[in-house]
Amino acid sequence: MKKVLLAILLAIFGTQTLSSAPYDLLVDPDFSPYSGGQNLITGMRILQLSEDIMLPPKDEPKEGLGVSFGRFAELFFIWNPLGELATVTQHEVFGHGYRIRELPSSHVKVTNYKIGWPFPYSLTGGGATGFRMTDRATVTEINTINIAGIEAQDILARQLKMKWVGDGRIDARMSQLYFLSQQSLFLYGRATGLYDLDVSLSGADEDPFDGNDLKSYVYWMNRLYPNNKISISYLKGQSYYNWLDVFTYYSFGAWWYYVATGKQFKVPMFKIGKVKFLPSFKVTLAPYGLEKNLEGYFAINGAPLYVYGKWGDHGGVSFYGAGIDFDQMLSWKGGIFGFKLDVWYQPDFQQPTRVFDVLVDDVNPAVPGLKDRSLGFAGSLISRWYLTGGGSPLYLYTEAGYKSKGYLPGYSLDRGFIGRVGLTAKF
Repeated sequence: MKKVLLAILLAIFGTQTLSSAPYDLLVDPDFSPYSGGQNLITGMRILQLSEDIMLPPKDEPKEGLGVSFGRFAELFFIWNPLGELATVTQHEVFGHGYRIRELPSSHVKVTNYKIGWPFPYSLTGGGATGFRMTDRATVTEINTINIAGIEAQDILARQLKMKWVGDGRIDARMSQLYFLSQQSLFLYGRATGLYDLDVSLSGADEDPFDGNDLKSYVYWMNRLYPNNKISISYLKGQSYYNWLDVFTYYSFGAWWYYVATGKQFKVPMFKIGKVKFLPSFKVTLAPYGLEKNLEGYFAINGAPLYVYGKWGDHGGVSFYGAGIDFDQMLSWKGGIFGFKLDVWYQPDFQQPTRVFDVLVDDVNPAVPGLKDRSLGFAGSLISRWYLTGGGSPLYLYTEAGYKSKGYLPGYSLDRGFIGRVGLTAKF
């Protein structure tokens, strides 16, 4: 069986290596946005490779209006819809779905997923995650579920950026996947009926959920912080900051560059010695308020490095965080070694007020704990162990670490061990 599996993998990956970035197929507890994002990106990469095997790209692609129109049609009718399907899946299954899966099933449970046909095959598209809450579900839990879809898309966008930084180029067939993921907060603020939360409340007559993640987020934030209310228009205004991301414009450029020339787009980066870097800025949602994120993407001898610092203030309480992701820090004959580290200082937002108590008995969920703050951290070691050579080497992926209690995008709210396993290939 092992030999058969290896033969299948080599048949898929065992061609000339086209990318220096590692592509991972991962599993982890509750299928987090980190495993989901990597798997979706790898799936897209396998489809790209399949196309390249059937229609090998040329060093000097043909030029002309007819050829360019054909490439436009390829991206518009094939790769853009696939990118939309992937990002909606990340939003629903590995976003809302993950957050619900990692919470107690006695509190919340997924009932169904709906993923519509993408544009241009449908004018609505989008998706929905249906779930039921019992009378044990808390305000903390529903608010983290609200933001989990956009949170997951942001993680996928960051994973894709790391591959582009490592490769030094952008394949236009991933452009739509990146744009929809990176600009999810901006796009969601302007969408109607897309990426909905379908919530059933057993035993409650009042339903404050109209099927929109952001409206539900605003509702519960304003119940938690009655003296510091926010609005949808405020979120929309803040989402413009997410356009301070050079990769958004690079993704547009890569799309049209491919249409015009048939070639991949080289990523322009600042350079100091052997180190290349690009800054970025974004605003993200947290269950205690909005966080501003200043990010740095580096390439050190071709190995991507990500660092960030974040901060925010809501209800008179400030919060901060920082982190680093250097998952290819060292390479040797046995494989590749790296690490992740995150630290934060945030409000103690996890409190026991139940959703039904607020809706039925009009209990005020705001508690003194929202003004208390605590330190937290998460760290993990990442190894890709060399399995076999050839044009595209295979690795065994392992990740192990620990996270303290608190909110970190893509991770459980509780303290616990971090673990992921899978396979890695470069192709």
